[in-house]
Amino acid sequence: MRLGMGFNSYSQQLCCNDSVVKADAIPATETDLVVQPLQADTNQQVSQVVQNGSITQMVTWTAKFVDKISDVTEAMNINGAASVKYGSISGSASGSFLDSSKFKTSDLNFFIQVSVINQKMVAENVTQFNPIKNAQAQDFNKLYGDSFISGFIEGGQFNAVISISLRDEDKDENIKGALNITADFALIQGKIDASGGYDKSSALQNSETTISVTWSGGGNITPPGLKDWDMATLKQIAVAFPAMVAAAPVRTSAVLTKYTSLRSFYEQTVQGSPLDYENAGVYTSALLDAYLEYKAIWTDIQVGQWNVQNLGSTITEKQVPLPAAELAAYAKTLEDHYQSKLAKAKAVPSAGGESIDGFEQVVDLGGVNGNEELNKPNPCVQYAPDLLGLDKARQECRFEMIKIVQEVDAVTANPLVAIEPSRSCNYLSPLIFRMLLPDVIPKPLPPPPEPTPTRSPDTSADEAAKEAAATKSELEATQKDFAAQQAELDDSKKALAASQAELQSSKNDLASKGTELEATKKDLEAARTAATVAATKAAPQAEPVNAGSTQPSGLFGNHTATLPPRPFTKLYVMSISWGGKSITDKSAVDRLYKLGESMKPFVVNNDLFGMDPAKGSVKTAVIAYRFGQGPTVNISVTEGSTVSFKEK
Repeated sequence: MRLGMGFNSYSQQLCCNDSVVKADAIPATETDLVVQPLQADTNQQVSQVVQNGSITQMVTWTAKFVDKISDVTEAMNINGAASVKYGSISGSASGSFLDSSKFKTSDLNFFIQVSVINQKMVAENVTQFNPIKNAQAQDFNKLYGDSFISGFIEGGQFNAVISISLRDEDKDENIKGALNITADFALIQGKIDASGGYDKSSALQNSETTISVTWSGGGNITPPGLKDWDMATLKQIAVAFPAMVAAAPVRTSAVLTKYTSLRSFYEQTVQGSPLDYENAGVYTSALLDAYLEYKAIWTDIQVGQWNVQNLGSTITEKQVPLPAAELAAYAKTLEDHYQSKLAKAKAVPSAGGESIDGFEQVVDLGGVNGNEELNKPNPCVQYAPDLLGLDKARQECRFEMIKIVQEVDAVTANPLVAIEPSRSCNYLSPLIFRMLLPDVIPKPLPPPPEPTPTRSPDTSADEAAKEAAATKSELEATQKDFAAQQAELDDSKKALAASQAELQSSKNDLASKGTELEATKKDLEAARTAATVAATKAAPQAEPVNAGSTQPSGLFGNHTATLPPRPFTKLYVMSISWGGKSITDKSAVDRLYKLGESMKPFVVNNDLFGMDPAKGSVKTAVIAYRFGQGPTVNISVTEGSTVSFKEK
C-alpha cells in the first residue's frame, strides 16, 4: 500500500500504483506526509481527544448488542462484499476474525470496539492525476478504482464479539442486563455489571459463549498467563488499550481521496470515469444479511437430514398453512422479472460477455455460458416432506446463495444496480424460502416413570399397621438372605485359601524338580566333555571311506563314537570328522542335528563345520550316525558335495 496508489473503496482492492503523483509526474514518497491535527468524531457514540503522556490521541469506544453482522462490518470498516464471497469477517490480512455462521446462529451478539488514532498523515501535494496511455474506457475501474491513497492513519484498533447461544431463551433480557455497559467510556472508567441484582455467572452458566478478538497496534496486549478470554479480561484490555497504542502504534488504515476531487482529473482527457459506490453500501449490507440467513437455513437442513437418518426424527408438512395465493403472486413476479432481464440480455449482446446493468453477466447470454438454468427463480412451492424434498431444498438453497454472490459481482461491475427498485427479485427472500421447508419433528422422549403412590393422610390405622408388618417381614427376609450370602462368601474364602496352599506346594515341588534337572544337565555336560577328549585322541586312527559313499556298518562302524547321544531325539550323530580333524563344537553339531532331523540335502563346506582345518586343499567330511536302534551309517563326502541323512 503506497501513496498515490489507486483503490476500489467497494471491493477494498488495490489498483495501479502512482495513479496520482506530484507535479511534474514525480511519484509521492513518505517524506511528503504531513501530520494533521486530530478532531473528535461527532458521529461516534463516545469519541474524545485524550492525552497519553506526550501523545495526543483520538479514542472512540463502542459497546452494544448487534442483531446483524453488517453492523460489525460497518464498524470495522469492512465491506460486506468480502463477507459474502469468503464467508467470514477478516480482522486483518492474516486470516478470519469472526465466523459469520456462528454469529448468525447465536441468540445474542455483543460488540466491543476501541479505536485509537495517534496521528493522521496526509500528502497534500499529491494532486496530479497520472493516467495510463492507451488505456480503454471500460478498464478504468479495474486500473484506477474510484479513489486513491492520499495518506495514512496511525494508531490501533481493538475489536471483540461475544456470541451467546442460550439454552433457556427466557433469560435473553436477563443476560442483556448482565452484560450492560454502565460506565462512562469517555472517562475510561468502564465496567461490566449485572443489572437488577441478576447474577451474571448464573445467567451465562447454561449457555454457550464464544468470544472472538482481534486487534492491531499496542503490541502484545494479552495479560501474562492469560488462558481464556472472558468479560473481565475484555474490560481490562479495553480500558488500557489507548495507553498501549501510545507506546506501540501501527498504521491502521489509509486516507482515501476521490479522483473527482482533483482539478487535474478534469483537465486531462481520460478514457472512462470512476464508478460511484456511495449508494451501494446499504444494498450490500442487505445482501450480506440475506446470505447469512441462507447459510443458517442450509445448516438447519443438513442437521434435519442427519436427525431423520440417525435419531429417528420425522418429516411432516408445515403445521401452519401457507398463503398459497400470495406465494403464487410472488413467484409470478420473480418469473416475470427473470424473463424480462433474460430477454434484454439476449437482445443486447456485449463484447467479452460483459453486462450492461450487472444482471446479464450472471445469466445465459444467448445460451452461451450455461447459467440460465442456474438463475431461474424459485417456483415458491412447498418442498415434499421426505428426505428427497430436504435434499432438493438444500440444493436450491445453495443456488440462492450463488445468486447473492453474483449480485455482489454485479454491484462491483456497475454500482447503479444497487439503486434499481426491482433488484430484490433476483433472488428469493430467505424468509419465504424458510416457509417452504417441511418441519422436522424430533423423536418423542419416553414418558417419565410414574411416581410411587404415597399414602394419603386419611389412611386408617389398620392399613398403616399392615404396611408396617409387611415392611418388617420384608426386612427380616432380606436379613436372612444376607446371612446366607455371607456364609457362602466365608466358604468361598476357605476354598480359596486351600487352593492357594495347594498351589504353593506345587510350586515347591516344581522348584525341587528343577534343581534335580539342573544337576542332570551338569552330569550330562561332564560326560560330553569326557567323550570329546577321548574322541580327540582316537580321531587320527580313523580309516577313510571312499569319497561320496554312504554305507552301514556295525554298531559304531569304522569310527569310535566321540559325541554323546542327545535325549528326546531319534537321531544320534556319533562322530564328525572334517579334513581329518574331529568336530565337537556345539554349534556345528547343532546344525547337523537340525539338518539330519529335516532329512533335507545340504552342502558340505567350511561354513557347515565353522572351521577350515586345511586351507587351500580339498577336504573330506566323515560323519557317523544312526536313527534309533538302527544300523550305523557312515557318510564320506568331499568339500562342495551335497548329501542328506537317510534313515536305514
